[in-house]
Amino acid sequence: MQNEIINLLPDQNEYLVGFADMGTLLKEEFPFRYAVVVGAKLDDSIIDGIEFAPTTDYFNHYNRTNENLNELIIKISKYLTNHDIEN
Repeated sequence: MQNEIINLLPDQNEYLVGFADMGTLLKEEFPFRYAVVVGAKLDDSIIDGIEFAPTTDYFNHYNRTNENLNELIIKISKYLTNHDIEN
């Protein structure tokens, strides 16, 4: 199943996905034992353009990246739901 989730990534060079067995670490707050974590690489040229404070380009890129991550999380969530795994 992990490989199938990894294959949902639009570009495996731009995204990272990790899987963790949380055991009982968060049992009191959440009923889930496993976690899926997704991250995205930010554009180096935009990051390098930050000198003293975040720029408008960074702000826009950051928001687009988070929108893409949200869409990907929805896609993964639907995949898990379709395979009878609660999310």
